[in-house]
Order: sequence, then C-alpha cells, then structure tokens
Amino acid sequence: MYMLTISQAAKILGVNKKTLMRWDEAGWLRAKRDPLNNARLYDEEVIWKVEKWYDLRRRHKEHLSKLKPIRENVDRFLPKTPLDLTTPTQLHKLEDMKKAFDDLREWEKKQKEIYEEYSGFTDRMYGQLKK
Repeated sequence: MYMLTISQAAKILGVNKKTLMRWDEAGWLRAKRDPLNNARLYDEEVIWKVEKWYDLRRRHKEHLSKLKPIRENVDRFLPKTPLDLTTPTQLHKLEDMKKAFDDLREWEKKQKEIYEEYSGFTDRMYGQLKK
C-alpha cells in the first residue's frame, strides 16, 4: 500500500489541500497520520477511486447541462391547441422533428450509461473512504 502526501493527493484530485483537510475533519476522506511528523497521508488506491468518482460527477454535471436546450427543441414539436379556430395549425418538417427526438434519445442513452457507472461505486467504496 503506497501512501501519498496531502499535496500529491490534492494534485490528483484537482482540489486544494485545505479541501482535503476539511474532508478529513468531516470524516468523508480519512487521512492516516505519519507517526514521525503527524503529516496527513492518503492511500493511493483510495485516492484514485475518489478521482474516478469525482470525474464521473463532473461529466454527469456537464451532461445534465445539455438537457435544457434539447428539451426546448423537442417541446417545439409538442401539439398545441389554438385558442380559436381561425389560428392555423403549426406544421413542422419531419426531418427537424426526427432530429430533435433522436437527440433526446441519445441524451437519455448517455444518462443511463452514467447511472450504470454510478452503480459501480458501492457502499463498500464509501466504507473504504472513511477508514
């Protein structure tokens, strides 16, 4: 088991050393202490697992940000009832409609993949973080 210093762990995770200290104090990511100088040390394997989880969270957040414009595009094609009979019914090109719904299906497929990736992070992993 290789141990990393707080600086090395912070660099891998892309966070500040103070963030790691807060996580340690909160019990989310426990550090072991060096018996000679009381410095925080982190298990390299655990840090890489946290980095993988952290990266997944970033990708998921980025993916979620893509939904609003896709939904707005799809919503244009939802049937609307005119307020009066003199208002003509709005017609759309089939190609535009198909592309909008294909984009939504692609987004949902990617969302499902991300959820499946999340399921790989079990309670056992979270238990390792708190040791």
